[in-house]
Amino acid sequence: MKKIILGAMLLFMLAGCANRIVISEEDALEVCLDAAGYKKEEVRNSEVKKEDGYMVKFISNTNDYTFKVDENGIIKSRNVEALPESKVIKEEEEKVEEESESPIDAALEEKIVDNSLANWGVNRSFMKEYTIEKDPNKENVITVHITLNDGRKFATVTTEEGKLISSYNE
Repeated sequence: MKKIILGAMLLFMLAGCANRIVISEEDALEVCLDAAGYKKEEVRNSEVKKEDGYMVKFISNTNDYTFKVDENGIIKSRNVEALPESKVIKEEEEKVEEESESPIDAALEEKIVDNSLANWGVNRSFMKEYTIEKDPNKENVITVHITLNDGRKFATVTTEEGKLISSYNE
């Protein structure tokens, strides 16, 4: 009787181990690309290293991404850095014309929005809309109001270089 119980317990334990999900390096890359809102052909220098799970790195047109993913495909950490002199490939997009003129030029506006999004670890695919307001109390400062799929966020940015001063959620 003891042998049957021990055998059943051993079989149960082995069956539990066999059901452990372990993703491949390709799956880890796909999880991270999806989280960042990109497809494999939209990024460059993708790299996946087996390292207590997976360390996944890739570069988009505007950001440098690093993810830590466990063997089950769960993202444990994410780091997004805006590229210093990013050369954004401009795609034709429909934009709703604002009634008032933006307080900055279009190229700087694009950089500010991308830097703000990168600070929150997302890209434009997560953005619904944005507005930019000049700070009436500070000469070279603007506030960016961005509505994302999961809520509204604000960033205070310099108008000279588009550097992020602070950001917060609504």
